[in-house]
Amino acid sequence: MPRQIFLLALIVAFISNVCALADEPNAEQARMIDEGMVEALDAALPKQRTPDHLSWLARSARVKASKAPLDARDAAWESAVGRYRAWIAGIDNQSNLNPQQRAVAQALARVELADAHVSYWAAPLLDDFEITGGRRGDIPKLTRILQAAVVEHRAAQAGVAELLERYERSEDEFLASGLQHGLSRLRLDARYQFGWTSLYLAQTLTDPKQRDERSAALKVADDAFAWLIDRAAQSTTQQRCRLGRAIVLREAGRAGDSEQQLRDLLSTATDLTLRAHSRYELIRALAAQDKFGEARESISQLVNTDTARLLPEERGVTYYVELARLWDASIDLVEAAALRRRAAQSNAREPLLQQAVAKREQGLAKLDKLRERGGDWPGVAQVYALSGVDIRSEPRQLATGELPYVARALREARRYREALVVLDELVHRAGVDAAMLGDAEFEAALCKYEAGEISEAAADFAKFAGSRSAHPRAAQALTNAFRLYARIAAESQAPADYQNLAGVLMLLVQSFPKHPDRAEAQWWLPVALQKCGKLSEAATQFANVPQDHPRYEEARYQRLVSERMLLEAQREQTTGGEFVSRARKLAEQFDRYSRESLDRPAASPDTEKLVRETSAEACVIAAELLMLQGVGDDRAAAAMLSRFERDYPNSALLSRALGLRIRANIGIGKFDDVIASVTRFLGVASPDRVAPLLAIVTDGILNELDRLDGESQSDAARVLAADAIAVFEQIAAWCRDNSAEVSATRTATRGLAEVYVLAGRAADAVPLARSLVAADARNGDYQRLLALALEGALTAQSPPKDIEAARDAWSRLLADESLRQRAPDRYWEARLHFLRTLLRLDRGLEVVKAIEQDRVWSPDLGGRRWRARFEELMQQAVGKTSTAQPTESRGR
Repeated sequence: MPRQIFLLALIVAFISNVCALADEPNAEQARMIDEGMVEALDAALPKQRTPDHLSWLARSARVKASKAPLDARDAAWESAVGRYRAWIAGIDNQSNLNPQQRAVAQALARVELADAHVSYWAAPLLDDFEITGGRRGDIPKLTRILQAAVVEHRAAQAGVAELLERYERSEDEFLASGLQHGLSRLRLDARYQFGWTSLYLAQTLTDPKQRDERSAALKVADDAFAWLIDRAAQSTTQQRCRLGRAIVLREAGRAGDSEQQLRDLLSTATDLTLRAHSRYELIRALAAQDKFGEARESISQLVNTDTARLLPEERGVTYYVELARLWDASIDLVEAAALRRRAAQSNAREPLLQQAVAKREQGLAKLDKLRERGGDWPGVAQVYALSGVDIRSEPRQLATGELPYVARALREARRYREALVVLDELVHRAGVDAAMLGDAEFEAALCKYEAGEISEAAADFAKFAGSRSAHPRAAQALTNAFRLYARIAAESQAPADYQNLAGVLMLLVQSFPKHPDRAEAQWWLPVALQKCGKLSEAATQFANVPQDHPRYEEARYQRLVSERMLLEAQREQTTGGEFVSRARKLAEQFDRYSRESLDRPAASPDTEKLVRETSAEACVIAAELLMLQGVGDDRAAAAMLSRFERDYPNSALLSRALGLRIRANIGIGKFDDVIASVTRFLGVASPDRVAPLLAIVTDGILNELDRLDGESQSDAARVLAADAIAVFEQIAAWCRDNSAEVSATRTATRGLAEVYVLAGRAADAVPLARSLVAADARNGDYQRLLALALEGALTAQSPPKDIEAARDAWSRLLADESLRQRAPDRYWEARLHFLRTLLRLDRGLEVVKAIEQDRVWSPDLGGRRWRARFEELMQQAVGKTSTAQPTESRGR
């Protein structure tokens, strides 16, 4: 609110004149005052403070408090008030002032302190009080601040009165002090500010118990304005006093007299802000008399003001224009209430009540229009719409226009179930327009989201965006659905959730070309399609990512990845020749991308890192495609990988690439190259990197072996293992010859034992595995390796004790109760092998029962990798059990 109560610059000038002090702030001190840097100013000032110094600190604290965040504002103002009190005390202690100067300076300081309370501390609260008609905000706090200002004014008034008495007794003394003109101005300005402060205080005293205090405050204001009108020349100040007195009359219940004074004022006032304020108060006076037609005419005149042509000093007009917009809606609500009062005492009750309902709906519709302006308007409209409405009422008893506001109030109170009931009533009520229905559907989805029903909210937001694409909130609904489905899918990793996400993103990309999330959606749409298995569509959408998109490079690569995933998914349905052709073509595309991306300039260091990573992976994938079973182009794969160590020396994929390169060179019979590559790998490594580099070689081959085994490519795994024996024997020999660290030696030993087992030479692996377990009995990998070796070394002629040794080795692994949760693959592997050893011991019935029991608590038997193996073992066990059944029966 434009609160032009006091000219602070005049106060400052007058105090300096009265005190006649030498202290003036320098440029840096003035900046600290203006920017509210009170702590810095306090530190910069001398320890011996003059009243001027104290005044600077007070004003700096006032600026700081006015900028403070909401949660710290009250504490900041309390601190500022303390600074003002210190200033007032400093004036009292200044020895070079005569009593008249001291009294005037203290009165001015108190008036400034009162002004700080009203024009700064209370101003936001007063604005909220004015805008909402006292329906919102901390009114008790506002009242306390205004009462504190009144206390300062009364003290200032008492000091001025005493000075005036002295002036009449000793005019010469005042002339000598140079106070005669300033005292007269102080008397006028202080009384003017006291009048407005008292009026604001009276307006906040709305409790019936405060009636006497309210009346007293109104009288103080009325007396102050009347006194000023009699003494002030015809001026804007006098007209503002006339405005203040007209407001007092309305607050005192004399709306007719207030109207007359306001009309007289409008006929003479020329100041635009004053005229706007007067017309706004006239609207309120007319409404208080139920003169709704005249009130609407005044509203129209104010609303139609061309605010774009206002001068900077006339910006206060805009405030009253905005208030008039609010009255344009609320006047219908006020008239509806008046019609209901008339209906209670009229024989024409029903027609009047119908008119009241129509007026209220009309007002609520206008409030809805104000809500659409955003800012603080939604909250203000909510306050007015719910005035006089009990949100606990049965929804069917509420007016249609009230239902959205009641639902929002319930949602804000976290009473989500009740809010949804209200919204359901609105959706099913006849005659509701499409815009309001859309808002209700949006609010219902919001309620579900805030109630924690994330999936339901996401589905509702998505449905809303699809069915009401023209609604103003459709874009926001789409954003909400996008974010929620992304969150759900990220947590679940379920294809169905990614499919929901893809559906929302497809709608956004195809139907909302100006949506703010469009660029983000262009990337996440193909990602979601890829995650839910719609690989062909994913490849198409990755290709649609525009070249200027931040993730364009990544999209180019992911298009190829989608094509590869599609090839693998369609492998069983694709004929041999077609599959080979597609694999070769795709390998060429990966290889081309890998080479071209290395030469392409990067947009940023982050992009360069990403492109280099995808380039390296593309090189590896190209080779993998060529080495797929049925394609078998090891020579081309080896050629592609020949540049890997040169182009990507620090790549995390080095182990994978090396494993593939060894396989490819073995496949084409280039054993010298295999050995040379390993030798070169070890030769270039610095001593401190030997163990990590050996681990890269070992893990690369072992990971590839594990991958093949997991994909049920046992034959390929055996071939690779047999070929890798020479490599691991060379590594083991190198470790012995170079007295390698323990970790490197164990890595080589483990690798050699692993490939011995997988290549069918388990007996050779047993002593190696035993040595590893002896060195570290708690290492689960070593225990597993020993179990594999012991079982792999069994033959048809092996004695029971050897079979039992293998069984016991697997049993030790299964004794770890955390294995199933920590490493489910390892658990199911151990379980399978344990049961296999039982079957070797002719305990087929136990095996059958064990597998049947496993199915009870885990129907999928460990998933795709293990289920078929368990089913095969089950068939073998059933066969052996059936064969043995007669003998077992005879035994019983």
